[in-house]
Amino acid sequence: FWNWWPDLYPSLKHFRMTGGEPLMDKNTYRVFDYILALPKSDLHVDVTSNFSVEPKLFTKYMDKVKQLCQGERIEHFMQYVSIDSGIAEQAEYIRHGLDYARLERNVDQYLTEIPGRNSLTFIITMNNLNILGLQRLLEKVLELRKLHSHDYQRVWFDTPVLRTPSWQSLQILTPAYHGIMENLIKWMKLNQMDEGSDNFVGFKDYEIQRLERDLEWMKKGKKLTKDYQQKQRADFYRFFNEYDKRRGTDFLKTFPQMREFWQECKYHAET
Repeated sequence: FWNWWPDLYPSLKHFRMTGGEPLMDKNTYRVFDYILALPKSDLHVDVTSNFSVEPKLFTKYMDKVKQLCQGERIEHFMQYVSIDSGIAEQAEYIRHGLDYARLERNVDQYLTEIPGRNSLTFIITMNNLNILGLQRLLEKVLELRKLHSHDYQRVWFDTPVLRTPSWQSLQILTPAYHGIMENLIKWMKLNQMDEGSDNFVGFKDYEIQRLERDLEWMKKGKKLTKDYQQKQRADFYRFFNEYDKRRGTDFLKTFPQMREFWQECKYHAET
């Protein structure tokens, strides 16, 4: 890579670093130092992180990003943050090792301290464990937009659908969970931005449409065969039952609202 980089860099427009965890990779900082030595005013730099690294490392990262965003060293810096729920204990269960309170502090620090042209996007992977805490997370998005989006939109979110492993798919949930998504979409429409408004606080129409598409995909689970659904639900129980044993977690304590679904999955796993 580093042999190729000097030839690539002069014509590079977009460069994105994803995981593992880029904040823990020495090559991330080597890229930053290279850009600082040879600024490129048309370059977009994107980094994806769980934003839960230790404070000393986060301070190092922030110092470099501040330098990149000063003046016209780059065109734009986009920080992607991986988080799936606005309920702390559920978010930490879904992404084992996540420190939710630390992530919140780091998000606030980033949006408060980074100068120049930059944004932050929450990457919310739509799976069968994040439905319950999704509205809480989107409420946080609105709060951050109100605090930090003034001249342009600095706070974004995306909702890609998880397709594998299939036992974590939205499609194996029972129809009762469709109603949770439907109510979420109704709430988003109540908080929709007016077309042509310079207000950056509400939801854009395409953000709502993405959730509507996710809901339609979710509902296609009703067309799957009974045997397939039962197998995936059995695997759901087997996986998270073993997950709890190995990591000292407790599914039902973390997701008490899913007790009925859990019991159904357990039944299929044991028959």
